[in-house]
Amino acid sequence: MPNDYVEPLYLEIGALVRSAREALGLTQTDVGQKLVPPVTRAAMANMECGNQRIMLHVLVQISVILGVPLTELLPGMPQKRATSYESRRVRSLERQNAALQRTISRARAELEKT
Repeated sequence: MPNDYVEPLYLEIGALVRSAREALGLTQTDVGQKLVPPVTRAAMANMECGNQRIMLHVLVQISVILGVPLTELLPGMPQKRATSYESRRVRSLERQNAALQRTISRARAELEKT
C-alpha cells in the first residue's frame, strides 16, 4: 500500500467510527471507557480525526461496542450478510468483552474499598 494512501485511510476509518458512534447517541468518552484498556475522550477524538492510527484489536472492540460489523468501519469494503461463523465469532467476542468489563468493574470496586 503506498504511503500516500495510509493517512487518508485512517481519516476514513475515523469518520466511519464517528458516524456509527453518533448514530447510537454515544459520546467519545462512552466508547473510550468501554475499551480494554480504556482510552480517554481525547484519544477517541484523535482516532476519529485520523490523527491517531487505530490498531486492529481496538477497531474490533469498537465494532463490538457499537454493534456493527467490522466491515462497516472499513472504507471500501462490500457490505454482506454475516455468515454463521462470523455471527458466532461476534457473539464470542461480545461475551469476552462483557467478561472483561465485569472483571474491570469488580477490580475498580475492590480498589474503591481500600
